Amino acid sequence: MTCLEGIESNSHCHAQIQQGWNNVIVIYYGDHNSAGITINFHNFPAAEMQAVQKPAEEPTLGWKLAGPLLIPFSHISGLLNFDQMQQVSYHNLRPCDTSAYLMSLDFTPSSVTEEPLGFLELSSSEYVILDLGKCASGTPLITFSGNSGDIIDIIYGELSIDGKLLPLHSNHGRQSDTIILPQEEITWSTQNTRSFRYLAIHVRDAKESCFIKNPALRVIGVQEEMKGKFSSNDEIINGIYQVGLQTLESCSKYNFVDTPSGDACQYIADAAIQAMASLQTMGTDTLSRKALIEFATQQFETGEIPGACPSDIYFNIPDYPLHWVKWLQKHLLYTDDRDLLEICLPTLGHLMDYYNSLALPELEVLGGNLGELCFLDHEDIDRQGIVTGLNALYCRALHSAAWIFDYANIPDSASTVRNRAKHVAKTIRDLCWNEDRGLFADCYANSQRSESYTLHTNVLAMYGSLPNPGDYNTIFDNIFLEESPYFKLPTTNLLNPFFNYFVLETAFGLNKREWAIDFIKWYWGDMIKAGASTWWEFFNPTLKTTPTLNSSLCHGYGVSPNIYVFTDIAGIRPAAPGYKQVYFNPLPGPVEWVKSKIPTPHGYISVDWVTNRDGGLDIEIKANYEVDVISQLPEDLVAVSTVHVSEEINIISDL
Repeated sequence: MTCLEGIESNSHCHAQIQQGWNNVIVIYYGDHNSAGITINFHNFPAAEMQAVQKPAEEPTLGWKLAGPLLIPFSHISGLLNFDQMQQVSYHNLRPCDTSAYLMSLDFTPSSVTEEPLGFLELSSSEYVILDLGKCASGTPLITFSGNSGDIIDIIYGELSIDGKLLPLHSNHGRQSDTIILPQEEITWSTQNTRSFRYLAIHVRDAKESCFIKNPALRVIGVQEEMKGKFSSNDEIINGIYQVGLQTLESCSKYNFVDTPSGDACQYIADAAIQAMASLQTMGTDTLSRKALIEFATQQFETGEIPGACPSDIYFNIPDYPLHWVKWLQKHLLYTDDRDLLEICLPTLGHLMDYYNSLALPELEVLGGNLGELCFLDHEDIDRQGIVTGLNALYCRALHSAAWIFDYANIPDSASTVRNRAKHVAKTIRDLCWNEDRGLFADCYANSQRSESYTLHTNVLAMYGSLPNPGDYNTIFDNIFLEESPYFKLPTTNLLNPFFNYFVLETAFGLNKREWAIDFIKWYWGDMIKAGASTWWEFFNPTLKTTPTLNSSLCHGYGVSPNIYVFTDIAGIRPAAPGYKQVYFNPLPGPVEWVKSKIPTPHGYISVDWVTNRDGGLDIEIKANYEVDVISQLPEDLVAVSTVHVSEEINIISDL
């Protein structure tokens, strides 16, 4: 508790209690360093104290101000300067618990076996490490027997280094459970999920021997028949799809979490990618819909949407809410969910007004007055003043908002945000485009362009539709190569799948589809070769980066290839909301055949095709509901192709 008014301002405050009833009002500022409130009554026997705690029928003005609002209290208090108060952190103290104790032990492996564990006997100080073969998230289920009072520790980890797991992790926290056995045999399980690839069972103290039987992992998942299906003759692409599926399953139980072994937090930017992939891969829109609504209901009165939800910690990340708009647009395109539109439309309008209010008055672009620096990506980007990447995401969000307003039949709002996007793009071109270099500078600050021209800024500029139409290929050729290592501009060990989602969106958007598939096979395929069973938080094939204890080995933002195997390799994407009409434009170059099943809100569409001797395609398209198919195949390919469709398929162009 921090004293706000009184003799001193420190980590404790004191009050005099009078005889009879006393009314105590506590003003409490909670942030990530807070430890809660403790009220200690000195020299009062418990029998002589009575406490009444209930909601005030007529609360004071201060409580009205702090209580019903979603916006952080410090944003609207005005009179209270929390930054000048003494801050005491309760989260970096030396731990005194089982995980800390286990850190002091020297675990030395004696043997390795590939045999599955069905039954094992361990004595005091002995341990076994089980390898699941892949990172997964669920509740362990293990049968133990021994003597009453025997103590067993369970340690979880994504990495096993020299036969050891880390029970206390600087980023992932405490990674252990402790069991005290009864006299009878028990089947033990955790109440909450654990995420791991490796599980260590350590007998800390036993009177004789402890017996372990039938270790298993219970997981929450989507029914197999609901999921999308994809296979081809290319085993690298098949493997990438399966690792993406495993990552989605591990990072999406009740929310889209960034990593189940770390923050386990639903961030807008990460969740947007996971949601777009899960619509087809997992075959359900339930979690995406739920998450969109969760962020919408947490919108502040100012219009800002917090960067993470649900969360007790306020994340002011200026670029994150912009991803919510693109996510909402994609969700509506895939589902045609009019009820969701009605729920989210007020949030969208309020959010667009919020960013418009933040724009610099003269230039009407986002500048350096947003409270916190934008994230954009982990790499070193010059983020001073008017940031190109931030305005690129703003421009993309404005275009997505225009689509949503058109979909909602609100043409005036659509026109307003569309014109705003055109103005933002032109202004950023005037300030940050360097014609001689054929690139955008990272930012414009102190009346001049930055000297930094990064890969990330220019990918985001194309993603956000900032360049003039004739400059896209110039920028692409200035930052990319035709083959590995693909990047002309320098990259570091912070290269990650999150940024490469924008690379893929840009490449597919520019119809550089074969390049994009080759890039997927290089980046994500090399990650599998390096040992990934779920997508890692960071990976750079050029630098041959390997996992570290400070990064996640199961990160949800890596699943973007699962989007494009359906939309571009199989070749099915919605032409009208809800898959009532679809485009068919497969990509036969990288693969010889494809078998796929695409879940939709109305059922499924099945697409199988194989290249034939004449260089065309033999195509079979089926569905269990009526759907229009618009072919985008080139005429010369159509001339040497054959097509078989089910009676539910309506071909409304030449095939």
